[in-house]
Order: sequence, then C-alpha cells, then structure tokens
Amino acid sequence: LADALRQASAVEGVEAVSVATRPDCLGPEILDVLKEQADRMPLFVELGLQTSSDVTARKINRCYETKEYVEAVGNLKSIGANVITHIIFGLPGEDSKMMMDTVRFCRDSGTDGYKFTCLYVLQNTALQKMWEDNEVEILQMEEYFDIVEEAIGLLPEDAVIHRFTGDGPKKILLAPEWTKNKRQVINYINRRFGL
Repeated sequence: LADALRQASAVEGVEAVSVATRPDCLGPEILDVLKEQADRMPLFVELGLQTSSDVTARKINRCYETKEYVEAVGNLKSIGANVITHIIFGLPGEDSKMMMDTVRFCRDSGTDGYKFTCLYVLQNTALQKMWEDNEVEILQMEEYFDIVEEAIGLLPEDAVIHRFTGDGPKKILLAPEWTKNKRQVINYINRRFGL
C-alpha cells in the first residue's frame, strides 16, 4: 500500500489520492501508511458503511459492527484524511426512517462526504433469491430520488455529495431496470436538482 500510494503521488498532475476500504481494515500499520500519505497531499478514504443498522448489516453480510465505522472515522480524521461514506438506500427491511437514521449517523460521526446508491440485485447472489421470493422491494427511480432529496436536507451545508447514485454491471444486473439507462438517470438528476 505504501509503495502504491508513493507511486500514485509521484505522477505529474496528481493533487490528491483516494483509497476505498472497509472500517475493519484500518489497523495501526495501515493508519501509519495513510498518515504518511495525508502528510504528502490530500487523502480521501472511502468507507463502505451501507447502513448504520447492525440488524440490516447482518442480513447483508457486511461482516463488521457499526461501532467499527465510528472508530475508523475518528482515526482517519485524526491523521488528516477526508472521509467519504458509502450509503445504500433500499436495503432489505429498511424503511425511510432507518435510511435517514443512517444519514444522520454518518453526519454525526463526522464524515466529510457521501456516496449514495440504491440497492442492486445482481445475478448469482443471495439477494437474487430474496428478490425472486419477494422478500425485498426495489426502489423505483422517483422513489429513490425522493429518499436522496430527504437525505440531502439532513446534511450540513459544507457536506460534499460525491455520488447521487451508481450503476451496477449491466450484464449481471437484474434490478432496478431504470439504472441501466444512465443518460436518463443523469438527465433526471439534472432536472430535479437543478444541476
């Protein structure tokens, strides 16, 4: 990791480095490497939280407790890193209140930025079976962006939204279908949010 970060930093024109990881992968030796990088140039560390609910986290096999996220954010902020948190809207069993609880939780934990996405069903996953058995509902586009808009209203003015939504690999994406038309989604975002 240290070698990769040094090499990336040495490329002409690079002004910041971003690393994506999990909160439970930030032991002392990794934090030392990240601190060296943060001392060289701006460092962004993306954490895949998805939800603040440990009940939901167990359902989706996240494999770490939410308290580890809080510790990771504190450790990353202490070394001068900018923290970006990934949140998934529409996880199995979560209602709007639970989704907004996750947004508030991230905000209150000190994250600097947010990456939102909706739940995707991909082929050959445990979620595919749940979806086929009608155990999980998939958000429609307008419904999803209603949630995003509500989430934005909870954020501080200086928060950065790095992503409004993502898109899964089309070859294995089963749902939601609307995410396959990226141009339509981008046009909708631009119209709805005045971008």
